Amino acid sequence: MGLAAGIMTAAAVWPLLVPSLDYSQSIATNRFYWLTTAVGSIVGGLFIRFINYLVPDLHLNHQMSDKEGILNPKRPLSKTMLLYLAVVFHNIPEGLAVGVAFASVANLATRLSFT
Repeated sequence: MGLAAGIMTAAAVWPLLVPSLDYSQSIATNRFYWLTTAVGSIVGGLFIRFINYLVPDLHLNHQMSDKEGILNPKRPLSKTMLLYLAVVFHNIPEGLAVGVAFASVANLATRLSFT
């Protein structure tokens, strides 16, 4: 688990946070350029924490009484529904990232969408 945590941390820092800091520094007018990246990271972490609190943490080999989270389904979720929810929750941040990328360069987004 430690290796996986290290790999995911490295995957988040080098391709995401470092370019964000570089871009913020290039357009900043003051020395608090890092604040945008820090606030975005904190808000993202709080969102993940909220979703983890809200959605039940169900495992296939455990009873419903062992679940975590405040949502309480009347019957256990099927494997298909668990897979569907995993894909949906995985795609939300990717969709947001694509939307932000297109919105950040409005003219380019229009040109690319018609290409």
